[in-house]
Amino acid sequence: MIIKSFRLANTAKSIVKEFNENKIHYGLARNYEKFPYFGHDIDFFSNEDSDKLKKILIKVAKKNNWDALTHNTHFRNSINNNGSVEAFHFYKYTKNKYEVLHLDFFRDNIVYGLPIIKSSSIKMSANKKKEYFYINEKAENVIKILQLNSHFSNKHAFQNINIKKKIKLYTKKIINFYKKNKNKNFDNGLLFEKEAIISLQEKKINKFKFYINLSKIIFFIKYFFFNPFKFFLNLFLRLIFFINIFLIRQPGLIIYIYTKDKIQNKNIFRVLNFLQKNNFINNWYIKKNKFIFSFKERKILERSGCILLFTSKQSKNTLYVKKNDTFNDILLIFLRKLIKKNLIIYEKK
Repeated sequence: MIIKSFRLANTAKSIVKEFNENKIHYGLARNYEKFPYFGHDIDFFSNEDSDKLKKILIKVAKKNNWDALTHNTHFRNSINNNGSVEAFHFYKYTKNKYEVLHLDFFRDNIVYGLPIIKSSSIKMSANKKKEYFYINEKAENVIKILQLNSHFSNKHAFQNINIKKKIKLYTKKIINFYKKNKNKNFDNGLLFEKEAIISLQEKKINKFKFYINLSKIIFFIKYFFFNPFKFFLNLFLRLIFFINIFLIRQPGLIIYIYTKDKIQNKNIFRVLNFLQKNNFINNWYIKKNKFIFSFKERKILERSGCILLFTSKQSKNTLYVKKNDTFNDILLIFLRKLIKKNLIIYEKK
């Protein structure tokens, strides 16, 4: 579903306009045909310095009347940028108007922790009117193939909400690209790419997965022989990255709630459903065991979801929901907690 919000569309236009005027190296990663209607999420490939991006995005936030702009560094790899993502979140929450816009700036695309496509090496294409730049079809096709393979292999229920739509769209784009470039030879790092796409055309999904997974293994082995030092460095940094986001500094939110009125629980759940429906959070879950986090719970936190714990004691880090708090009161309490999770780089006074 395309969300045609004036603020979201105008913000997308402002960002692209500022990037073009400031000669930022960027490429829209998906849905660029729908410009400027991206909904709540815009993905870019870019190797630009984050301070340069912040300066432009703060200007855009002010111009489009956002209440806050935050910088999410949970997915940043500050040493060599492999697998790194710079994320920014625009928030509108005053005068009963609630909107959010998430921006992700991908530094590269990785296979087993090793870079297969770097944003710095992607040649960006301009649309006919030169309103915006997007990643070229060759790079997009490789990324889509890897994403499709991941979607086919992923069985976690909480990741499958829109999975069928994505699979259908990616399959169509990949096959169309192959038909247009059938006689061309591409060195994309995926040795059995053509065999995989033929399998996809024939709807032989397991065969497609076999060829792509085999190509990934061969890429992995070749990287070791040609770049042994970078190979071990990248794997070590990827291990540190996973330890960080799964165990130490999760991107998601753990919220302890204290309330004397159990009737308010319904409003709390309504608020969380509202936040999920409007893309403020990815998912939410009520945790009963206060000490041990399951794999599912850690995965929810890794995907910027929310874990809820009800407590019988009020403390400094506990959200206190009072008996007379309205839906909007509770919503603002949660939003403030959500916004403060990341670095606030702009806030409307």
